[in-house]
Amino acid sequence: MSTVFRSTAGVEMLVETTGPADAPVVLLLHGYPLDGRMWRAQVAALGGTHFVVVPDLPGFGGSPMPEHQLAMDELADAVADLIEHVAPGRSVTAVGFSMGSYLALRLAITHPSKLGGLVLVGGKATADSDEAREKRAIDIALAQSAGAEAIAQKMLPTMLAELTRNARPDLADEVSGWMSAQSVDAIVHGLRLMRDRPDSTGELGAIRLPALVLVGGEDPAVPLDVADQLAAALGPDGARLVVVPNEAHLIPPSWPEQVNQALVAFLDGHGL
Repeated sequence: MSTVFRSTAGVEMLVETTGPADAPVVLLLHGYPLDGRMWRAQVAALGGTHFVVVPDLPGFGGSPMPEHQLAMDELADAVADLIEHVAPGRSVTAVGFSMGSYLALRLAITHPSKLGGLVLVGGKATADSDEAREKRAIDIALAQSAGAEAIAQKMLPTMLAELTRNARPDLADEVSGWMSAQSVDAIVHGLRLMRDRPDSTGELGAIRLPALVLVGGEDPAVPLDVADQLAAALGPDGARLVVVPNEAHLIPPSWPEQVNQALVAFLDGHGL
């Protein structure tokens, strides 16, 4: 079912829900510059046993642009409102990819009572370095001068490994199409949202949730040592780290069997 949700602060998101409404809830938060379509394999795998909630984050996919530039914690507040709307009084497992993982992490820190589990895919806890912020500025200028297709062309080698792009050109074309379909305003908003996100490193140990970290073995955006440090620092006992070999950043649609197997094992193992 597709609905438009409006938070108490006026942030609007197109939200797709699948599965039994009384089942355990899984919230899937997409990455940049994508939308909820990236999760289709996970929706198919979980929709029979879970109530799966997939928002298009503000400006992306079918969601309107917000009235002002959001900060990551403002967006976390809006997502907390969404959780209360679709699953009042129930805990949710938040699964975030890349930009969505930054959001899921802030949600776990600022609204811990809303969550029962946390899955971070291709994520990190640190804020942008000065070098990373400079790269965001370059990408903002590229989007504004050359459009979303130029961003998609630049991003594709980060999203999918060369082996995947060569062996599965249909997937590469589809992912490129998803990115090219985003508006320039959404791309710029997403880049600023990520650029200005807070550093969460010092707050990881206070997260008291079952957690899972997934990463591609050839991810240029999140090297294995960064993912390992994130997993080790989460909560009092750390989180399990699952590495999908031979892939870059965008593992949910490119290696769905491995990602879904890890998700189902995590959910089942923690009664989520």
